[in-house]
Amino acid sequence: VEGGMALFRASIAADATRWDSHYFLGRALADQERWDEATASFAASAELDPTKLTVLLDLGKAQAASGGFEDAAATMLRAAALDVHSSQALLLLAQTAVQRSELESALRAYEDVTELLPWHAQPFLQLASLRVSLVASGVPERAAMAAAAAARPGAP
Repeated sequence: VEGGMALFRASIAADATRWDSHYFLGRALADQERWDEATASFAASAELDPTKLTVLLDLGKAQAASGGFEDAAATMLRAAALDVHSSQALLLLAQTAVQRSELESALRAYEDVTELLPWHAQPFLQLASLRVSLVASGVPERAAMAAAAAARPGAP
């Protein structure tokens, strides 16, 4: 892995304008859970080409892994804006909102995902878990809405 990272760094030194060199260095760093360095590499890649959904998703994951939940949420919103049908961006946004204790935002994101992927079980399971959190936080009316969303036809 170190040899690969050295090659990516050499590629960046030769031409720092290549988004892919920064991105693949970020992937190698993320594989080693070197989140701060991975975040910097992914951010450089996203700055060079802000239209790459994969770069934004990996940047958001790295930001969240290093504890930068606010930055991760902003990045996931950028990713979701790039592709409104990106359920992965919305799932990551919802997970980041949960980490930030923004249960209403998480609920909206999970509801959006269930609309995009009515056959996918994970968002419905997350909605059920979030419902429990909402009841515990004293927001039973939103919990009831989450339960209704999870029980709608087509839900797994």
